[in-house]
Amino acid sequence: MTNALNAAVMIRGSFAGIPIGGGWMVREWEKPEGRIRFAGDRTSLKSGWVEGAIESGLRAARQIDPAARPEGNPRIRQEIGLP
Repeated sequence: MTNALNAAVMIRGSFAGIPIGGGWMVREWEKPEGRIRFAGDRTSLKSGWVEGAIESGLRAARQIDPAARPEGNPRIRQEIGLP
């Protein structure tokens, strides 16, 4: 069975976001809980976007290893015209 998201009564094809004034929640979600680190688009101010997931993953990696860096060269993407 398949279902179009915009036809689902409780979804309507939308995604959740941080409420106005809810930036304090992100700061709480960024904090480690013992040895556990949290990451994902919902733990960033770019909720609902892959960019937020990537940034929060890097943040969590840096909490474990401050020398952690993204792989690749983002400059190359700009030089060949990719967003």
